[in-house]
Amino acid sequence: MVVLWGTTLPARAEPSLRLVSTVTWEWDAAWFGGFSGLELSQDGRLMTVLSDRGTLAEVTLLRENDVIVGLAPLSNTLLFGQDDRP
Repeated sequence: MVVLWGTTLPARAEPSLRLVSTVTWEWDAAWFGGFSGLELSQDGRLMTVLSDRGTLAEVTLLRENDVIVGLAPLSNTLLFGQDDRP
């Protein structure tokens, strides 16, 4: 399960965080869970994740009025090391 949250900063304010939404991401796959890394695209519409089990996955972040309301899986690829093992 991954829970995402967003922030907003009013003009000229001290940096602060405010929870604007939560989304629970569940995917029925053996590799899913335990993420080592997350990267968001510059436009905030695509997320690339690296699982602890060596899978690289891409998802689209679904938004309504600029708030994340869901995720749609695009792809997942098992990565292999130099010894051709996952």
